[in-house]
Amino acid sequence: MSPSPRSQPLKSLELKEYELREGVRLTVEQRDLLRQLAPSISITPSIGTKDRYDLKPGSNIGALQLPDLEIHIRPKMPIKRVLFMLSYAMDPKAWTGQDVQFSEANTLVEAMAPPFLRATGYAFRRGLLHGYRTHEETSATVRGRIRFEAQMRRTLPMSPPAEVRYDDFTADIEENRLIKAAISRLRRMRLRSDWVARSLRRLGTDLAMLPDVRYHPGRLPEITFTRLNARYRGAIALAKLILSGASVELQTGETVGETLLFDMNRVFEDFVVAALREELCIGPRTLQQGATTPALYLDDEERTRLEPDLSWWEGHRCLFVGDLKYQTAGTSVQPGNLYQMLAYTIASELPTGLLIYASTAGAPEESNIGKARKQINLFGLDLDQEPSLVLGQLREIAACADRLAAEARVRTAA
Repeated sequence: MSPSPRSQPLKSLELKEYELREGVRLTVEQRDLLRQLAPSISITPSIGTKDRYDLKPGSNIGALQLPDLEIHIRPKMPIKRVLFMLSYAMDPKAWTGQDVQFSEANTLVEAMAPPFLRATGYAFRRGLLHGYRTHEETSATVRGRIRFEAQMRRTLPMSPPAEVRYDDFTADIEENRLIKAAISRLRRMRLRSDWVARSLRRLGTDLAMLPDVRYHPGRLPEITFTRLNARYRGAIALAKLILSGASVELQTGETVGETLLFDMNRVFEDFVVAALREELCIGPRTLQQGATTPALYLDDEERTRLEPDLSWWEGHRCLFVGDLKYQTAGTSVQPGNLYQMLAYTIASELPTGLLIYASTAGAPEESNIGKARKQINLFGLDLDQEPSLVLGQLREIAACADRLAAEARVRTAA
C-alpha cells in the first residue's frame, strides 16, 4: 500500500503572486513537473548555479504538490478576500443568506477547508438529503415502467429481460455527489490540520455508498434550491468553489503531481459580473460576460470580432459596454486598456464605456477621458476592504451602468 500524502516527508515552499523568488533548489524531476503543472510560473536558472532556479508566479494562486515538495502561491491580497470573491461568484444568495465567514490562513487550502466542513455539518445535521433519481436498465424482473420502445428493439419483444424505467428514492443525488467530490479533492491535498483531516475522513465514510464522480472545473452542475434542500446551499457553494479550481494531475510511474489553482484574472471578472447581475436584477443573457451573442465587430467587414468582459443587451441593441482588469497599480491605468475600451465603444456605437480595475492601494476617484468624441469612465475597485464595503462600491458601479443603459434607451427611442 502506498503511503498517504500526509505521511510522506516533504518540504514546503511559499511563493507570492507576481513576486520573484530567487535561488530555489529543485531537482530535475521537480522542475520538469512544475513546468507541466503550472506553466504560468516563470522558471529560469539562477545565475552561477546548477540546481537552483528563480521562480515568478503569474496570476494563478493556490497549491501544487510535487514529489517531496509542496508549493503554495499566495495572492497579493488577504486569502479571505479571495475566498469571499470566489464564493460570492459561485452563489451570491448563499453568501447573503448564510453566515459564510473566512478567516486568514497560511494557505488557500487551509482557509477554504474549515468553512466547507462547517457548512457541510450544517447540511447533514438532519441526515443526508434524499431525492428521486430516474434509472433505466435491463432487468430480469419488471420494476417501474417498461420502456416499450427499447423493448420492441429486442429480438423477442416481450421476453425477459425487460427494459425498465423507475424512480428510486436515494441519497445518490447531485447535491451529495458534489459534496463527496469536494471532500475527495481536499483529501488528495496535503493538509496540516489534524482536525480537518479527521473531519474529511469521517464525512467521506458517511458518503462511502455514493459513486465517485470527477467533475470538470468548468462544467459543474447547476442545483435548483427549494425549501427541501435549502440547508445545503452553503455547502454546495463551497463544494463548487473547491471543485472549480483548475485541477491538473500528472502521473509517470510512481511520480504524482497535483494542483489546486485559481486564476485571479478570472476570479476578479467572475466576481464583478456576478455582483452586478445581482445588484441590477438581470440575468446572464442580458448582462453578458464575453458578449458572444450577438457579436460585436470593430470593422465593417466583420473580420475583427470583439468580446468585452461586460455588455448589456436588449435584443440586438447593446446598451452598455465595460471591461475588467485585475491590476493593482493605484490610479495608473495602462494605455492599452484605454485603447481596448475605445474599440468597444466604437463597435457598440456607444458614447461611453466603463473600465473597472482592481486597486488594493486605495480606490481612486472616478475619472473621465474623452477621445474621438467617446468617454471612458474609470472605476478603481478597492478589494482590500470588508466584503460589505466592496459590495457597496459595486453598488455604485451598478448604478453607473444602469444610468448609461437608460441613456442608451433614450437615444434609441429618439
